[in-house]
Amino acid sequence: MDNCLSKLPYCLEGVQEVVKTDTGEMFYRGKLSNLFVLVFPNRLYVKGSIGTYRLGPSLKTLTREETAHGIEQLSDELHVDMSTASVSRLDFGTNIILDRPFGEYMQFLGELPYHSASGFGSGKNKTRSFSNSQREIRFYNKIQEMKSKGRKIPDAWLGLNVCRYEVSFRHPAKDFKADSISTKMLYEQDFFNKALNKWKELYFKIGKIPRMKVLPEIRLENVVDLQRLALTALAMNNDLFQTVMSEIERRPLTRSQRSRLRTRLIDSRTNRRLTIPDTRITELDQKIKEAARLYQS
Repeated sequence: MDNCLSKLPYCLEGVQEVVKTDTGEMFYRGKLSNLFVLVFPNRLYVKGSIGTYRLGPSLKTLTREETAHGIEQLSDELHVDMSTASVSRLDFGTNIILDRPFGEYMQFLGELPYHSASGFGSGKNKTRSFSNSQREIRFYNKIQEMKSKGRKIPDAWLGLNVCRYEVSFRHPAKDFKADSISTKMLYEQDFFNKALNKWKELYFKIGKIPRMKVLPEIRLENVVDLQRLALTALAMNNDLFQTVMSEIERRPLTRSQRSRLRTRLIDSRTNRRLTIPDTRITELDQKIKEAARLYQS
């Protein structure tokens, strides 16, 4: 660490000396490419995307091998062995090329147990995310995201429908049941495959909303059939579904009443007599599986 401190002016850009007002502790802060670096007398913090650092702001996926090269490169530039650093947050994801526009798929992503669901934007670029205290799961239009940041889209990607699916592990050691996660583990085969499998498993834990059958295929002979149809139609409208679920939580109901209402509404989404899987979700399911096989090592 002392070696890094002595070479700091040559390691980082925009170096500033800072004193913490509460403790009087002095540290340096600066940038290395896209990374923010804080250097204390006995420790060092690096914040940012190792993928962007290694590959630039591109559409390429950071593989296990490129992760190893990125950590080695960072160690060389900072004059510190970064392979033993502790990882406090881990983002794991890749880009999925879709057959149809991105926005057509998001409407079919339902609920993820023990996560809060949210969406941002509107229309074809509306994102979908699920989060709790341990992690955040995001789906967004990668091409639109790059355009919004003024980045050039490579010619080979022009005209493609690209979904970015990524998981941010906010406390990776807890998620992977380890005492700590070192940067070296990120490019070790065993841990990389565990992260890849968890990335895939989290996707398949998300409830998928089917689509309604066409009316001529639906039995409609009595009031019960009509009520079942109306409830399923409500459950299939994601915005209305979320509104009703929030209302159920808001009402002064008993725990059993609230549980029954939630269960009835959720079950209405998977009524096989009235719904069928949408081909867009079937496609996305298959492409997530293919991506997991591609990067498995």
